[in-house]
Amino acid sequence: MSPKITKEKIEKIFEYLKVLEKYQDISYEDFLTDTHFIVERVLELLVNTSADLLMHKMALVGESIPTTMRTTFLRAGELNWIPMDLAENLANAAGMRNLLVHGYEKVDLKIIHKSIKPALKDFTDFCDSILTN
Repeated sequence: MSPKITKEKIEKIFEYLKVLEKYQDISYEDFLTDTHFIVERVLELLVNTSADLLMHKMALVGESIPTTMRTTFLRAGELNWIPMDLAENLANAAGMRNLLVHGYEKVDLKIIHKSIKPALKDFTDFCDSILTN
């Protein structure tokens, strides 16, 4: 992957994390206002951008591109680009993203609210792993 694309994607992820940080200590009651829409969108952008970065990297090294974001994260773990436990966390985030985007079922806003702090850690760790590999 070109260093320029990697840099741009990592910068976008950090931009999204900066937005998400504003909501890490928000009460559930305040979250239930229109704020949850912001958090949902930021989580979606984090998953999309991170998976896209990995797909570009896979294409560059001749790896088959997985058909889902979930399997993209898991494959990155198998390739030791990110730790496997992080890959599993991000695969779960991709599953949550699918629920948000496709509306397969009613989203439990308590789960979204509780996912803010773990998402901050996981996507920061993701960037650290990509930058050191």
